[in-house]
Amino acid sequence: MKNIHIKKKYIITSIVICIILILIASMLYMGIIHFNNPSREEYPVVGVDVSKYQGAIDWNQLIEQDISFAYIKATEGSSHVDEYYDANFNNALKTGIRVGAYHFFSFESSGRKQAENYCKNVSITEGMLPPVIDVEYYGDKKGVDDIDVDSVRKNLREMVDILEEEYGQKPVLYVTKNSYDTIVNGYFDDCDLWYRSVYSKVPKDVNWTFWQYSNRTVLNGYEGEERYIDVNVFNGTREEFEKLGSGTNVHDLNGSSVETKEIEFLWSKESASESRVKLESKLVDGEIELIIPQYNGSSDQRVEYLIDGEKKCDFNFIVPEQITEIETCDYNFDGNVDIVFVGYNHGKKDFWLYRSCVREYEEDTCYFVNDDDIESYVEKELSDDYSAEDIINALTNGLVNGEISSYSDAYKAIVAFNQIKYESSDLKYSLVYIDEDDIPELLVDDTGYWINVYSFSNSTVTEPMEFCGYGVGGCVNYEYVPYKNSLRYFGHGTETYGYTLMKIENNKLVTTYSEDCYYEEETVNYNNYTDEQLSPEELKNRVEEYNSCAFEELYGEYTEEEIIEQLQ
Repeated sequence: MKNIHIKKKYIITSIVICIILILIASMLYMGIIHFNNPSREEYPVVGVDVSKYQGAIDWNQLIEQDISFAYIKATEGSSHVDEYYDANFNNALKTGIRVGAYHFFSFESSGRKQAENYCKNVSITEGMLPPVIDVEYYGDKKGVDDIDVDSVRKNLREMVDILEEEYGQKPVLYVTKNSYDTIVNGYFDDCDLWYRSVYSKVPKDVNWTFWQYSNRTVLNGYEGEERYIDVNVFNGTREEFEKLGSGTNVHDLNGSSVETKEIEFLWSKESASESRVKLESKLVDGEIELIIPQYNGSSDQRVEYLIDGEKKCDFNFIVPEQITEIETCDYNFDGNVDIVFVGYNHGKKDFWLYRSCVREYEEDTCYFVNDDDIESYVEKELSDDYSAEDIINALTNGLVNGEISSYSDAYKAIVAFNQIKYESSDLKYSLVYIDEDDIPELLVDDTGYWINVYSFSNSTVTEPMEFCGYGVGGCVNYEYVPYKNSLRYFGHGTETYGYTLMKIENNKLVTTYSEDCYYEEETVNYNNYTDEQLSPEELKNRVEEYNSCAFEELYGEYTEEEIIEQLQ
C-alpha cells in the first residue's frame, strides 16, 4: 500500500509539474511572460521594430505603452520595398518619437544594389535614427556552410560604406548569435550592434547598442496578421540616445558632428497645405501659377498648371522630399514653357525637368513630360552647389528664348540640345528657307524616321514641325518650295495614295489641301481643309497648281560639326 501511495503521489506531482510547464510555455508563447525583462532603470529607452506583418498601426496608441523609438522595415534585397513603410514612417514621426528604417540583407544581391534600393526609398529626415542592416540567416541559408561568407562580407561592407556616405553616419548591424559569430564578429567592429537574444541576456563580451529582448510581446495598436511585436532597449541613458541620428547637426555614432545649413523650401512632404508658386515667362502672355498639392503619401501626385488663374493642365509629378527652386525656361527651343524643379531627395540635392508639349489640334491646352534622359546628361555638367539657373544655362548655352539676338546663336544651341537628347541617333542638319523671309529654318533629320524644323523670328525660336515621321509606309518624304511657305508629303495606304499640302501658320504646321488617288480607279478626290469656299473645279485647280511648283525634298545633309561651321 505504501508503494502504491508513493506512486500516486509521484504521478500527481508529475501531472502538476507538466501543467505548470504547459502554462508557462503557453504564457511564453502568448507573450504574457518573457524570458527577458530588462530593468527600466538600467535601460530607460524602449522601442519596437515593425514591418508589414503588424499591418496598419495606430502609433498614438502604441507609444502610450512606454515606447520611445521605432525602427520600420523599409527594404529587402535589391528591389523589395515594404508596402507599409511610407505610412509607418510618416505616421510614427507625427507622434514625436524617434524613428529609423531598416533593410533586410540578402546574401544573393550585391551590396551596391541593396544600398541603392535603400537610398532610393529612405529619405534623410531630421532626427531620424541611424540606418540599420538586418544580417541574419533565412530560408535555405541556415548557416555559414550555405553561403559564400567572403562574398557576403564584401557585399555587406560595400553597403555599409555607401550608407555611411549617404546618411552621414555608420549603419547599425542587426545580428543574431549565429550571424554575429560567423559573419560579423571581427570584421565590422566599426559598426554598432543591434543584438537579438530573446531567451537570455546579451553575452558579456558583445558590445551592443540595441538589444532585441523579446519577439513575442503583445501590445495594443496594430491589426496585422502577426499578433506579436518585437521589443528592444537602447544601451544607455536618454541623453545618450538623443545623440543618435541626424537633424540640424548630423551626429555619427562616435559623437562627432557636421554642420548643415538651413534651407528654405517652397514645398516639402511635411507641408501642412498645398503650395502655390507664381512664375513668369516671356513665352506666355499672363501669369503662370503652379499648385503643388499637400503630400498624401502616394507617388501619384499631380501638379496643376494655370495661366491667369485658368487651369491649362495637370501633370504627374515625381515627388521629392523638398523643393527649393522652380524656374521657367524653354530648354528645347520649341516656343513652349518648360519647368525646372530643384530640391532634395533621399537627403541629396536633385533636380527634375518637365517639358511642355502643345496638344495637336488643341492649341490652348498642353501637357508636361519628365525629361529624365536629359537630366542624366546635365547632372554631369553641374557643380555640387548648382542652381536652377545653372541647369538652364547648361541646356541653352545661356540663351533665353524671346531674347535671342541672332538665329545663328539660337540654332547652335538647338543643335547642341538635339545632340544631347538623341545622342544614340545619327542626326543630320540643314538650313532651308521655307517661309517668305530671309532667315533660314533649321532642319533636324533622324534619317528614315522623323524631321524637326525650327524657325526664328523676333528674337524667338519656335518649332512648327515636330517629329514629322517619314520612311517606309505612310508618309514617304516631306518636300517644300523655297520662300513660298508651301510644303507637302507623299503618302500611301492600303487603298489610296497622294499628296497632302501644308503650310506654317501661327508657328504650327497646318494642312490646307489633299488628294486621294485610288489604286484601282482613275478618279481623284480632292479635300479642302481651309476656311475658303471653293467649288470642286476650283479646288482641283488649286491642288494641281500647288503640285506644279518646284518642290525640293526636306532632308538633313550635314553633320553636327558641318552645320556649326555654317552657323559661325
